[in-house]
This record gives sequence, C-alpha cells and structure tokens, in this order.
Amino acid sequence: YVIKGEYIFKVGDEMFNLKPGESLFGPRTIPHAFANISEGESRILVLLQPAGTIETFFKEASKLNRSDANFSVASRELSKQHGIEVVGPPLKID
Repeated sequence: YVIKGEYIFKVGDEMFNLKPGESLFGPRTIPHAFANISEGESRILVLLQPAGTIETFFKEASKLNRSDANFSVASRELSKQHGIEVVGPPLKID
C-alpha cells in the first residue's frame, strides 16, 4: 500500500506504477519486486501473511554493512536462511 511517493512494482512478468492510496498483491509463489521512483520522501506499507521469520530477517539485515565487500554474499545468505529466494537483479528504472 503506497502511503507517499510513487513506486514501480514487478509481479511475475507484469509491471505496475503505484501512487498514494493504491495497493498491489504479490503472491508468495510469484517472484515480485519494487523500487521507489519518487523524488524526495516516500513510504509504503508492506504486509506479510504468514509472517514467518521476516521480522528477524529485517533486524539482522539492518546490521549488515552495505559498504562491506561481502555485503552481497551476506545478504543472499541471510535471505536464504529466512526462506527468501533472490531470483534476479534489482529493478532497473529508466
């Protein structure tokens, strides 16, 4: 659910642009991703059901050092530990 700003979402092979007040469902069995395409501040609300260990994932991910040379490997390993499968590169915004 987009609270502020504008986002692009990819669910399966479909792309969606969402603005404040709009929402989208990304099923657990369909690859999905999103990116902020706003200038300035933006906010979204993401709901996960069932949540599983996602809260622990976010707490551990917040401790990773993005400037560390091993960040990508550590991030993928942490994702794997929590049942998150990274299936492609980040969305490209043109």
